[in-house]
Amino acid sequence: MSLADQIGRWMSLRAPQHESLKRLHATAEAVDFKKTTLDAVAQAAVSQAGVEKIEFDTEFPSFCFALATGIGKTRLMGACIYDLWRTRGYRNFFILAPGSTIYDKLRAELQPSHSKYIFNGLADFPQPDVWDGDNYLRFNIGRPLFGSEDRANVFVFNIGKIFSAQEKDEAGRNQFRFHRFNETLGDSFAAILQQMGDLVVLMDESHRYRAPASLKAVHNLKPVLGLEFTATPKFKGNVLFSFGLGEAIGRFVKSPRVVTRTNLTASDQAIIDTLKLKDGIYLHEEKKARLVEFCAANGYPPVKPFVLVSTRDIEHAKKVHEYLESSEFEGGAYQGKVIEIHSKPNTKEESDENIRRLLEVESPASSVEVVVHVTMLKEGWDVTNLYTMVPLRASVSEILTEQTIGRGLRLPLPLTESQVSALNHDDPEILRLSIVSHDKYQEILAAKNARADLFRDPIRDLSQEDSEPLKAVKVPTLFSEETTAVIQGLVKSGEVTSSGELLEAERREKLIEDILNRSRALAASRAAAAAGGVLGVGEETPAPGQAGLFPTAEELMVPIDAEQVTRELRDRIAKEVDALTLQIDVPDIRTYIDPKIGFKPFAPKPSSDFSLVEQHIRSADLKSGEQETGEALTLEEVQEPVKHLAGLLLDEVEEFDATEDKERILQLARDYLAATGKSEDELRKLVHQYGYAMVKDLGAQVQAHIYDDTQVSHKIVAPLRVFQPFSKSIRQKDGEVDLRTLVDRKSDIRRFLFTGIRKSVINKTGFDSDPERRFAIALEDDPEVLKWARPPLGQTPIFFKGETYNIDFIVETKTNHHLIEVKARDELNDPDVKGKARAAMQWCEVANEKQGDKPWLYAVVPDDAVSETSTLAHMLAQAVSVLSTAVKH
Repeated sequence: MSLADQIGRWMSLRAPQHESLKRLHATAEAVDFKKTTLDAVAQAAVSQAGVEKIEFDTEFPSFCFALATGIGKTRLMGACIYDLWRTRGYRNFFILAPGSTIYDKLRAELQPSHSKYIFNGLADFPQPDVWDGDNYLRFNIGRPLFGSEDRANVFVFNIGKIFSAQEKDEAGRNQFRFHRFNETLGDSFAAILQQMGDLVVLMDESHRYRAPASLKAVHNLKPVLGLEFTATPKFKGNVLFSFGLGEAIGRFVKSPRVVTRTNLTASDQAIIDTLKLKDGIYLHEEKKARLVEFCAANGYPPVKPFVLVSTRDIEHAKKVHEYLESSEFEGGAYQGKVIEIHSKPNTKEESDENIRRLLEVESPASSVEVVVHVTMLKEGWDVTNLYTMVPLRASVSEILTEQTIGRGLRLPLPLTESQVSALNHDDPEILRLSIVSHDKYQEILAAKNARADLFRDPIRDLSQEDSEPLKAVKVPTLFSEETTAVIQGLVKSGEVTSSGELLEAERREKLIEDILNRSRALAASRAAAAAGGVLGVGEETPAPGQAGLFPTAEELMVPIDAEQVTRELRDRIAKEVDALTLQIDVPDIRTYIDPKIGFKPFAPKPSSDFSLVEQHIRSADLKSGEQETGEALTLEEVQEPVKHLAGLLLDEVEEFDATEDKERILQLARDYLAATGKSEDELRKLVHQYGYAMVKDLGAQVQAHIYDDTQVSHKIVAPLRVFQPFSKSIRQKDGEVDLRTLVDRKSDIRRFLFTGIRKSVINKTGFDSDPERRFAIALEDDPEVLKWARPPLGQTPIFFKGETYNIDFIVETKTNHHLIEVKARDELNDPDVKGKARAAMQWCEVANEKQGDKPWLYAVVPDDAVSETSTLAHMLAQAVSVLSTAVKH
């Protein structure tokens, strides 16, 4: 295995980083950059690294790694430094940063305590001496070329530090700090760097140094080698390896998509800006809700997305900021949630506070959801939760466009390449960056054919319907609150066991009278509350949309005819009671789980012969490459091997409880170690050396002796349930439509409430798909179907994975009760679909034991078998058994 491959493994380099390093390593092995010509280096790169052609526009050999933002250029820097330190013995590395943001970031990541330490994984690389703009005057030039640990020097400077003019020299020219004589150093710092003879310059965002003055400053350092890192090289002749944005999308970064709005007629830029901001916030809220759901469902920590708004200038940024926080925008919902970042804050305190809030923007504790900026966030601000970009100013160049987009491409979750691929297939919205387009972004779209690898996603057309305001409505059933309460009371007391009993003549009249009396009592309580200005004890104002039988407080203040009110009230109650003919008697079945997981006693013993091995230091001379092995080292040990192994075992076996199983865990560890036959002294060292292997071995033995006698029982606690009103978000305008209305975009179907339902006590309902809507139409038109219901969320009496499983349809025919799921055919093999089917079938078994008049049956109907003109029997004949075998698509 080559050194480059070893480094790739040690540092867990991604494929593009690894390939970049391999090409540099192959070239560095072929030539010593200190002793050869530019042409020889170029030829070596062609022959050894497999590059078609290399040419330099610098006075020294300088290779460029053109890697898309988000791939990890800083980590590659660390790998390159280590490779040159090992391969060529170079000890002096000068990292050049284009601005203060990247400069501060690099300084932080050169500290071993940092989570993104750039030399992580390189165990034999001594911590380098780091020199920057604050401490370089203390640089000790008297250090031997190879010190006790051959430690490298890493110099980190902002390009502005090099150009920082201090005074005029004798000739009247600007004298830079780098070039000024310093008594402590005994020379200028620039002269010291020039004399090193092995200086390697690493240029972060190297496209920023192609101006003549910048190149001259770099040439002045007299490096033997340059390494350039950028997503967008200006000079492409020296590119040693390229991995563009198109290649990274879908593998290592988010997928960008461009969003525009159709039929724009406004020519005023301010109006266009407003539309873009509103569209951007709409997309943000949509993404925010989706991420909450995804992270909660998959066990990831919360991901707090935010919006980046780019503006034309500082004045424009100020106006945008004020607008976003005003009551005019989203009713003031973003007050205190916007920060404005630009290069000229009013005060240093304001600048420091903005930077602090900027760095914390991804924290769940941060209130910031929108960042408004001018130009300072193009590079160095490594964020992962940016999901929406609203560019309100023109993109000046291809570089700025791609660099700006790159700010939003980093992944928010620690995903491998294969996980990204799977997520892009299963739930692509989680890894998509939305860019709300403006007039200049048409240039990007026009360039799409020439750069088809940049934007793979089709342009999303954000129609007026996408940003249609929504409203939450309370959807009632055919029963008022009073009627529902009385029926539930009768069921709970055991007085009735079916809805049909309540329709018998004598019971019907009594039920009407009970409801009437309850209504009168509530009306009286409401009247007293209105007169006293308070509600009655335990009373709440009825929710909007849910009708009450008693008059409102306002109505009670108007003189009324009591007899007339009673007659009207009785008529309304009678109509509701008669609606019981549409009530399906769905039993309330509760599931009880009595977990009984235990451990069978056994005598643990090691599966391997764990023996102590000596440990030595192995060193290599960086000039000759000769290696030597030193004396054996004193082996590390743990103080209490039994407790140490027990702690590992507790983490290894999920079924263990730290409190209840403490003694068992300790005894297992004690018996396992005793079975090794080693002394206490040996065990302290053995557990240190082999603790991980031991706990894997012991953990597997424990798992083999776990028994699960968990008991699951079911009980019918009530013979029927009465569905409650439910809430639903629908379009603010025209959100209620007839069941037989085909919405323009089927993907919008969840935003509608469908009416015109005759066979259900829930005569207004929503659907998740158009096949469900068409299935409902078929139920309405089938004479064999007596009644049906689409249960509101959380009101289904079936439990799966500890939660209520919401069945799509409950149907009663002349002969049967049915629980029916309408599923896309490509979802039929989903494990959750199978698990829910198993739970529903078990529910039916329990229901059939107690209610034998009409059997309960469960079916899954593929969506392609649904037709409005089909009968239920015809569609059920095409149902699939998802539990039998794998379902063919």
